[in-house]
Amino acid sequence: MKKRGVRILLALALICAMMPVFGLTAFAAGDYLSVTLQKGDTVYSLCQANGLDYYAEKNAIMVLNGMDRESQLSQLRAGDVIKLPTAKTVTATRNVISTEDWVEYYVVPYVIEKGDTIAHVYWLWGLRFENYVDDIKSLNGVDDLDLLYVGAIYLLPTTESNLQTDVYTTVMGHVMQPGETVYDVVASYGIDYNQYIPKFRSYNHGADLTKIQAGETLLIPLV
Repeated sequence: MKKRGVRILLALALICAMMPVFGLTAFAAGDYLSVTLQKGDTVYSLCQANGLDYYAEKNAIMVLNGMDRESQLSQLRAGDVIKLPTAKTVTATRNVISTEDWVEYYVVPYVIEKGDTIAHVYWLWGLRFENYVDDIKSLNGVDDLDLLYVGAIYLLPTTESNLQTDVYTTVMGHVMQPGETVYDVVASYGIDYNQYIPKFRSYNHGADLTKIQAGETLLIPLV
């Protein structure tokens, strides 16, 4: 049973629930870095090239560029100029915009051992197996959770943060807005949608991603 002590060590970033604010005091040119997008560039890749954490600083980027929706970051094209924050603008803008996206759950890869059942694994974690059945089946592409093979790896979701492991996937929830496409929302996270279509479908219970409508929740694994 010793190998079953799989726990998640997660540091959750708390997002201030503030309404979008406009008409901010103008920043001097030295307070930000202006970058012209080249073919193939994304805001995510530009952040990487300039030593910025996209997920930590995207609110500051939105404020600097007069945006109120994260999906606007994916609508930039080659030739567009984007302002990237310096330490000064990060401090001034970090909590001005709240993106409304949230952590839906975390997914831990679990190696099946002799005598295991998925229900027992969740019991060991102190979680109710019944709360996760549909997600487990969808994530693993199976209908029967009683038929397990020793050595097989199952993706097990949890909404709790009291388990510890260095290997997990964070899954974000996003309510689709009018005019948004799944492609644009996924791209705003710096993820290549076309590369991960099967994965996105499994995380969204096999849904046709081209037919997700405004008001429906899209689940986004941060691959």
